[in-house]
Amino acid sequence: PEPTTTATQTTTTTQTTTQTTTTQTTGALRLEFATAVGLERFNAATLASNLGSVVPSAWRGRRVVSSAERWQPFSTTTTTARQTVDGLWLREFWAEVDLAEGDAVALFDEWPLIPVKGNRLVACRDRAKVF
Repeated sequence: PEPTTTATQTTTTTQTTTQTTTTQTTGALRLEFATAVGLERFNAATLASNLGSVVPSAWRGRRVVSSAERWQPFSTTTTTARQTVDGLWLREFWAEVDLAEGDAVALFDEWPLIPVKGNRLVACRDRAKVF
């Protein structure tokens, strides 16, 4: 039989079957295939270009956002409500984007994503003032 490929958002499984042997390989999509179907690798730039669909777009360009503006600092439960940022979301974000990587953080300069005292978020462009 012909080889078959099954792809999901998080994993790709390729199965090759011969008359005597079945081999299963799990890994990333080949770059050529991903490019051909219009997929791009996930990185900080990809995240930055899609952030407006996750974080309230009204926050873009703001230096500070308070907890009254869809920022729930003490919530750690996953919510299905779009565009609400909570403590869990921020922990996951900063686990993905390293604050020590200035070039990566600079991609988010227009967004208030750094939690500070008083249940506020400060723009990433002001990170030098915070740390």
